[in-house]
Amino acid sequence: MILEKMRKRFLGLLLVGFFVFPHQGKSQEVSQSTIDSILSLMSQIVVLAQNPQHHDVAQVMLQQVVELLATAQGGTDSGSSENDASDLISENFGVEDKFLVLYEVQNDELVFRSGEVDQADLAAWDLFQKASDNDVREDFVSFFALIEDNESDLVAFVSESPLTEKWILVVNIEEFDVEADWNDAVNTLVHEFAHILSFNDDQVPDVFYGICPTWYVAEGCPSPRSYYQKFLDAFWTIEDRLLIEDYVTLEEEEQFEVLYDWYLERPGQFVTEYAATSPGEDFAESFTFFILEKELEEDGELIQQKISFFEQFPELQVMKVTINNQLAE
Repeated sequence: MILEKMRKRFLGLLLVGFFVFPHQGKSQEVSQSTIDSILSLMSQIVVLAQNPQHHDVAQVMLQQVVELLATAQGGTDSGSSENDASDLISENFGVEDKFLVLYEVQNDELVFRSGEVDQADLAAWDLFQKASDNDVREDFVSFFALIEDNESDLVAFVSESPLTEKWILVVNIEEFDVEADWNDAVNTLVHEFAHILSFNDDQVPDVFYGICPTWYVAEGCPSPRSYYQKFLDAFWTIEDRLLIEDYVTLEEEEQFEVLYDWYLERPGQFVTEYAATSPGEDFAESFTFFILEKELEEDGELIQQKISFFEQFPELQVMKVTINNQLAE
């Protein structure tokens, strides 16, 4: 379950890589931003490669370096990128899954880049604008994509692009329906926004030279003052962090059983079952309850502490009011 989610999140990185840089079929000058992206990726690969649990992630990032280098050298023709992206999605989501459309976000407006436009499907983006903070979204979200996955329960995911240090939001129209279940749609988008809030480049800078004084995550090294690191220090022991890292290396079926047992052994500690699957999901689920003041599935002192955790930050208190006002419009 968790490995599958991580794999799909990293697909977002590759999707952006196919569309950000046009393939002109001729040599071109390599920009400084491309060089910086390659160096950043390589420094992170060095760190990840030292831990067998992170080898799969390192391989994905290595492939991104290869694609960046190929793009910089102008080694492919301009007509191939869309087909390559479609093939990539088929490989990562299965033959029945279908990539629909990719938009670039410019000044908080969608600019069509590839696929099939259907204005009815843009309700997801309209709702995301209401379910997130304007400044964070405008600073850190650069792409929005729709997919059609009729075989899994994947609703939406976000992924950071090392090329732009911004994020892509991907929504599965087979599982996401604003009109059919507005509350669930809002919950999903606030949750995904929480990942962007906690793991954006201001909160979690890149790792350089293998040094991370806090607790390394796929997005980089959290600042000691970051929301995520403070949450981690408050609610996750070193032992539990290491246990979770071990669990996510298991096969999917075994992983589900082990994580569910782990959740049952800790009653009153997590706002939802899904929150128990990783510190990042615990943060996102707890933040969602803080913003939306949802009814708890179960109660407990630690659960209340996690929801109240966000109240110590005045800017998040303001964000809560703003988002709820936007949703009420």
